[in-house]
Amino acid sequence: ITVFKLGAQKRSTIIEFVIIFLIMMILAVWIALRSMLSPENYDSGLYHFNTIRWINSFPIVPGLGNLASRLAFNQSFFVYVAALNLYPFFNHGYAIANSFLFLLTFATFVGFLRPVFKRPSILLTSHPFRYLPALFALPLMGYIALSSKILSSPEPDLASAFLQLALFVIFVHSIADWINGQHALNYYAMLLTILAATSVTIKLSNLAFSSIIAVFILAYIWQSTHHRFREGLIILFPGILVILVWCLRGFLLSGAPLYPSTIGYIPVVWSVPREKVIDTANWIYSWARQPNVVWTKVLGNWNWFKPWLLKIYEENKTGIVYPFALSIFFCVINASILLFYRKRRLNYWEWVILLPVLFALIYWFFTAPAPRFANALFFLMALCMILLFLTIIQKIVNQKVFILLLCLVFMVGNLPFINYAIMERREIKDISLSGYQAITVVPLVKMETRSGLMVNTPETGDQCWDAPLPCTPEFNPSLMLRKPGDLGSGFVVK
Repeated sequence: ITVFKLGAQKRSTIIEFVIIFLIMMILAVWIALRSMLSPENYDSGLYHFNTIRWINSFPIVPGLGNLASRLAFNQSFFVYVAALNLYPFFNHGYAIANSFLFLLTFATFVGFLRPVFKRPSILLTSHPFRYLPALFALPLMGYIALSSKILSSPEPDLASAFLQLALFVIFVHSIADWINGQHALNYYAMLLTILAATSVTIKLSNLAFSSIIAVFILAYIWQSTHHRFREGLIILFPGILVILVWCLRGFLLSGAPLYPSTIGYIPVVWSVPREKVIDTANWIYSWARQPNVVWTKVLGNWNWFKPWLLKIYEENKTGIVYPFALSIFFCVINASILLFYRKRRLNYWEWVILLPVLFALIYWFFTAPAPRFANALFFLMALCMILLFLTIIQKIVNQKVFILLLCLVFMVGNLPFINYAIMERREIKDISLSGYQAITVVPLVKMETRSGLMVNTPETGDQCWDAPLPCTPEFNPSLMLRKPGDLGSGFVVK
């Protein structure tokens, strides 16, 4: 009997592996074909491709921000893309980067859900924080794959969204383990440290989200480790190293480690002029509120708020409006239930899942509130409220009612994604069957600075795409090389 049971378990494991492998392979092929489409993202033509070309051509170019302000943004995502430009995929790293991160994030969620695939009833007995975040994130990944046409572009916003989702799922899963009495979580703590640091280096807009998670990692080190200094150093060192290298690179590119912030700005010979750094930051903050209006008319008042709100309502119903409304709805429901069932209060550890998302949204609103900079934050806020609702309900109702409510909430939570998949089902056919499609090429004009440096500029518009170096839409006649004839020596403005 024992041998028979072991044989049945082995067959079940093999069948599970085959099914998951086939699903991942089909998904991988479709994502690969979709990522071969021609890049369409505007910012990719503006500076993404040019940044990648510089990274592939030179280890580091001091003062590169003097050539074009956006080339100093120091997003580590472009280093990752440049590293993918290797044989036999020269110049196709842009297509591989986001598509690979998509598959990696999807596989991570599937990995968290493996126990559920083996025994679905575990959803009823385990803490809602343990498996439900990954389960709710899967439809969102499907929506991103269908709706996003920037899988073929080296777009850091998409990578930032994947990291936010992964960070949240791992963070909430770790809290579930802690609540259940499992306090040896060094692996998760180190993983969160690395991902949180990396997300900041990809987009500075992730600073608040990652900082709150870092606070919880410090609290974990203080409470649970016996040798706090030694184990804390082991956990934190990789993340600290990532941030230090990133800051050093930012300093070399512009003189400002956190460009376009002036924090830590040092006026060395290759530094971007301080007033230009401030002007670039103001344009980012202003453009996120009200595009195509000079920043002096936008910043310092609230006149931008009404048109900004109307634009979000009209253009971002799926990504912002619906998740925000869902958050408010479940917030009211949760407050009502807790008021009625006073003895069923949540553990304070269960409330903390709100903090990273809440602080990140506040930071987003008061810095650069463009919808694309929010990434997955509104979805995560709705997911927080849903998880708290299910946690409260699980303590009140029986299992049959709980599974019914779980199914209902899952449908409601993913209603816009399901609707999009039905209405835009033809998107699934939007793939490339002829290999990698061409990157846009723009006509260039050569211009000469007062120092004799020849610079390419777009004949029309402000996009260089993958043009030969050096290319900039911001021609400055005062620009010069630190060492005449050596592009790698860096740029200065006299």
